[in-house]
Amino acid sequence: MTSKNILTEDELKRSLLLLKNRLKGIELEPPKNILFFNLDSYYIYLDNQSSILLSNLIKSLEQYIPLLLCIDQKSCKLLISAAKSSNSKEINRIKNDFYKKSVFKFLNILKSSNSNEELNYIFNLCNNLRIMQN
Repeated sequence: MTSKNILTEDELKRSLLLLKNRLKGIELEPPKNILFFNLDSYYIYLDNQSSILLSNLIKSLEQYIPLLLCIDQKSCKLLISAAKSSNSKEINRIKNDFYKKSVFKFLNILKSSNSNEELNYIFNLCNNLRIMQN
């Protein structure tokens, strides 16, 4: 499934639960000496740690990742610097940087969620984005 397809509510819920389960035992944080140039290279890193291709599953969920859930002080500074910049290459670099960090943080939040309440909160945020795309 490509990221342009809209998942149903049930598909979204199943995909989030499957991803959460598949992330168990996966080291999301790469060694300090590894730098990923884009999300695809990060997904290949994850695929190499898993018995299934996580990249396809994550890509199917990308459009439902609530980026604001993942914002912190560092991310705020990135967005502010993009807003102040008039250089389109710099803006694109900052935008891509923010997006990569947001996906990484989302995966960490999903992996570390411990209760049904936390999972339902994440699902509801993702589902609201899904509904907005219909």
